[in-house]
Amino acid sequence: QLSYSVWANFQSSYYLERNNSTGRFGSYLLTHASATYRINKAVSAELQVRNLFDRYQEYVWYDGTQSLHSPGAGRAVYVSLQVRM
Repeated sequence: QLSYSVWANFQSSYYLERNNSTGRFGSYLLTHASATYRINKAVSAELQVRNLFDRYQEYVWYDGTQSLHSPGAGRAVYVSLQVRM
């Protein structure tokens, strides 16, 4: 048995400080997908791709003197095997 899933995470842009004068940052839409194959009643395997379209996003904050940037993860692929006992 094979099942698929697609989901998304969205964040709108935001200002870094209270005066709203340093510019807006942070807007992104990330799409993820997974496929799970049930091998038998006790075993299933999953393939998951996060940030499917490899969109750039970053977390930005203001420390009072400068804006600091931390990039988010690019596309990543995960494989898992689940065994039920």
